[in-house]
Amino acid sequence: MRAARILIAITAACAIAAGCTRWPAPVPRRTAYPRPAVLDTARRSLGPDTLAGIDLSVNRSATLSSAREGWLDIRYAQHGATVHLTLTRAGGEALRRARANRLQRLALNLGDNPGRRLEWISPHGFDILEVYAPESAFPYQFLATDGESCMLSGALRFDDPTASARPDSMAPLYDAISSDLHRSLVDLRLRP
Repeated sequence: MRAARILIAITAACAIAAGCTRWPAPVPRRTAYPRPAVLDTARRSLGPDTLAGIDLSVNRSATLSSAREGWLDIRYAQHGATVHLTLTRAGGEALRRARANRLQRLALNLGDNPGRRLEWISPHGFDILEVYAPESAFPYQFLATDGESCMLSGALRFDDPTASARPDSMAPLYDAISSDLHRSLVDLRLRP
């Protein structure tokens, strides 16, 4: 009988101790950020007239538009974003000046926002500079040149003008598109 009372007292003490926690109960957040649609992994090569002399693969779900020769917009409608591409054909000193001008534009687009640079050489011989700056109006920019005859530059812009003020909520969209564009740069090559 005495053992039963002790067992009941220990069980009651354990139940009371388990009910007393220091952590508050989880509370749902008032605002939930939508999960972006995952980009399709299927890719397509741009037609021969899109950016003359450049072979660039883009996501199959992206739409393309061109205002004039050498310019191309890649639209990711499901993410509310557009990548503005410019192809510059030049050689020698003219290419060096065009590259310096574009590097200055990349810096101006950053404003006072911190950015991360990634410089690498593609498997097809392009010198590539990628700039990641989620808090900037242009959170992803790149510059690719073969060093001899052409330079391709691009900048990502979200439709939402407040996107740069909310880098945490835009991060999934930013990551999806910048990863897709990085993959495009890996495949970038001059068309024979």
